[in-house]
Amino acid sequence: MDDDMAKFEILVPELPSEEEMVERARAWFEQAGHTLYDRWPDHYQQISTPTKLVEVDAVASRSFWGDDTRLGSNPYAIALAATLEREIGWTVWFLRLNSRSPKDAPWPFDDLPLAVGGRQAVQMVASSERCLTDIMHFSRLPDVKCYACLREYDHDIRYGDEFRAFVKGGDLIAVSHYDYLGPKRAPPRDDGRHLRGVIDTFFSDHIRPDLPTKDLVFDVAVNDGRTKLIEINPYGLSDPCFFGSYEAVESASGPIQWSPAGEGGG
Repeated sequence: MDDDMAKFEILVPELPSEEEMVERARAWFEQAGHTLYDRWPDHYQQISTPTKLVEVDAVASRSFWGDDTRLGSNPYAIALAATLEREIGWTVWFLRLNSRSPKDAPWPFDDLPLAVGGRQAVQMVASSERCLTDIMHFSRLPDVKCYACLREYDHDIRYGDEFRAFVKGGDLIAVSHYDYLGPKRAPPRDDGRHLRGVIDTFFSDHIRPDLPTKDLVFDVAVNDGRTKLIEINPYGLSDPCFFGSYEAVESASGPIQWSPAGEGGG
């Protein structure tokens, strides 16, 4: 038994050095920095959802990584929750960092990341690998601020109203229906040509004039005759939705992708 046990080697993972972590953070910012909410062009903020910003101490928030059940004894978690509680009041807000949302937070937050209280908001961020990863990047970039963004929740916008649009070289090259994880939706009779025209016009009038970079992804809602910017995201790092890959995005031919690439419907 002892001889058999001696044959086993316990592998200790080699963690990246602090210098390597800083380089990774800089590379992330190079790709995603222009899409941080606080850096959006003013016009983008005006045509999107009203938003409150609450500054987050990213270095202190690194303590959220690990056992999120101990937040009640974490001094910074308690302080941040109190600040958020004052800002939230009695309103329902869509919660995200200035980088992205905690939509990967597990049950009971596994639907929309809607916050109705400060402790709930902190718990949501602390249980989201997406948010914690970004906090780790923010914490190594002293000149880049991290914010919790409380975005006014628009009850009239449904998942089915949202589309993801891909901009490459300054041109809108492809659009996918956003709700690719929900029930499959049959495309309209015109295969989405009218909707694509609406999104093309919105891009020409509101997005292209203030493009912060030539390559960009933006999410837009088209609902009851109105078009609204939801958010902007980095090209190549954001989910390609129904396209499945950026290779498929860059070879798109239909007006809107309504089903997984290769199955038709776009």
